[in-house]
Amino acid sequence: MSLPRDELHQAVIQDHVRRPRNHGLLTGPTHSGAAHNPYCGDTVKISLEARHGRIERIGFEGRGCSISQAAASILSELALGRTLDEVRDLTDRLGSALRSADGTMSPDLGDLRALSGVRRFPNRIRCAMLASEALNAASADT
Repeated sequence: MSLPRDELHQAVIQDHVRRPRNHGLLTGPTHSGAAHNPYCGDTVKISLEARHGRIERIGFEGRGCSISQAAASILSELALGRTLDEVRDLTDRLGSALRSADGTMSPDLGDLRALSGVRRFPNRIRCAMLASEALNAASADT
């Protein structure tokens, strides 16, 4: 028996909150960035090591709600091995999907699709996008 989609998405988010991937900032990163949501106080900092434009290592730290912290963990997993341009495209598509009327998310967004439920709560979209903002700031750090 499989879980309904909303329950599955909640399970993915809770798994990343309980066992965050790539948690902790890197020593001597090639890029770093941060984002802060002044409305709720959530913060995410991301550091990464990129060689020839491809992310080889990544780490994050943050504090805040389950949505912002799970998003940072999920995004850190998806970013590994991708180019900075690919990650910017991925985060752009996530933002578009979260703000769209139908909320269609392509399969290549992986576990980020678990964030689709925040569409029903527009004030939580910023929480879901905070890690994306930090990662985009890091990728602009040259």
